[in-house]
Amino acid sequence: MRPRSFPWIILLTSCLATAENPDKAYCKIKPALCQITIGGQTLSLGMSKSETLALLSRTPYAMKEDRVWAAENKPYSVWYLTVREGQPLAQSVRGGVKFKGEKLDGAMVSWSASSATQSEVAANLTNLLERFSTQGFTSCKLSVAANARPPQEDTDATFQCGLRGLRIEHIRFNALFQGEKLPDSAAIYEMLGNWY
Repeated sequence: MRPRSFPWIILLTSCLATAENPDKAYCKIKPALCQITIGGQTLSLGMSKSETLALLSRTPYAMKEDRVWAAENKPYSVWYLTVREGQPLAQSVRGGVKFKGEKLDGAMVSWSASSATQSEVAANLTNLLERFSTQGFTSCKLSVAANARPPQEDTDATFQCGLRGLRIEHIRFNALFQGEKLPDSAAIYEMLGNWY
């Protein structure tokens, strides 16, 4: 015979688990809000590592695990998707996935324009923010960081909206590289889950 408090213990445990990460409990109510598309493949938080990597192998990108980072951050591991060798912008990061153990815990996809035109960057940023708004993510936390080092200045702005996030990176190169001034670099990333 179980003690009368047994159902309360189960209820309390489930409430504490939900309180620990209320956003992931929200995934059960609205699963589409816990999905992200990378290279035409839709991923969901909590997917198995093997299923996620199998889907990503169908994308036009090369995949590579950051083993050094994974060794320092167990039980987490991170994989980056880059443009394949021989393609324009080869080696540029187009997305990434983070696993906690064997489950997808976070993801990121680059929304950066492939060209340097400001209108493309503005259109991508506006489209992404509009999607956040239509999905109900209007209450966000904003953080901005700047780091100036002799060869470059980095500025990052991150909007964290529950499980979704948006990161804008701007790099201004101050030093010459092989006698030439490098152009500024800008990137926009959509993030899901524990990518921050």
